[in-house]
Amino acid sequence: MGHLFVWILEAIEQALRPRLKDAILDLNELEADPVGYLSSHDGIAIGPRTYPVVAVVSAIPLAILSGLFGWLLNALFFLNAGPWVVPVFGLIGLVLGPVTVWRLNRGGEANIVSSGVVFSKGKSAVLCPWDVFDPWAELQSDSTWVWLPLAVPGSEQITETVDGAVRRTGAAVDTPFASAVRPGVFSRLFRKTDPSAPPEKLKVKDAYAVRGSEFFPLLMRIAAAAKFASLHQRIDAVSTLLSAAFFRNATACSSNCHVIASDSAAEPGTPLAPLTSEPSYTTLTKPIN
Repeated sequence: MGHLFVWILEAIEQALRPRLKDAILDLNELEADPVGYLSSHDGIAIGPRTYPVVAVVSAIPLAILSGLFGWLLNALFFLNAGPWVVPVFGLIGLVLGPVTVWRLNRGGEANIVSSGVVFSKGKSAVLCPWDVFDPWAELQSDSTWVWLPLAVPGSEQITETVDGAVRRTGAAVDTPFASAVRPGVFSRLFRKTDPSAPPEKLKVKDAYAVRGSEFFPLLMRIAAAAKFASLHQRIDAVSTLLSAAFFRNATACSSNCHVIASDSAAEPGTPLAPLTSEPSYTTLTKPIN
């Protein structure tokens, strides 16, 4: 029965979370050209997830517990405060209880910029450039966490900061809302985790205002578009260098050919230049028959 009640609360909470299209008004433009959109805008801020249903439902049991605490306090210490102590403590629990639950369950924030995505909560933040993700790998998730696949050669670029100062990087990143996962962490009974191995996944808490089933796949699509854009830029740079080198070689070859042609051309009637050395003759030592 308890599991059914929790499942119903989770279903209601999930239904109350806004859709991605409601949080990002220019979603179609972002999907069409993620790199261009993010380059021309300051970024996209996604707010924290809240649990209003859990906070409201927790009001009644917390009020009852607070009232019982007031009655117990009055009985143990012989305060003789009168019958008003239970309602007063119950009212305090009714007001402060939901607020406390709401604050404790409040999620973090995510900022999507042209260089990557930043997951943050309070003073801590985890910076993830687009190059660290592997958008073509499988995305795993449950009701609380999402495992984002990482490109192993570039996953060391993940950075954890506190108040803007770098604290940890790569596999050492570990926060309550995002942490790096090294190979073998799910099967420590069968194989040990290599402490020097780069992380292969980023474990992120589904604690953002929009639905995680829409938000995290969007991050993977943006990462794929950013990787393609970076590849195109490299190809264009190499093409530019090759074109410049070919142009320089062609110009030098044309100049050399022009000099040779000028030296070999002579006007009619111009005497030939004298020989610079006397011709050599071979003396025959045997008479010719």
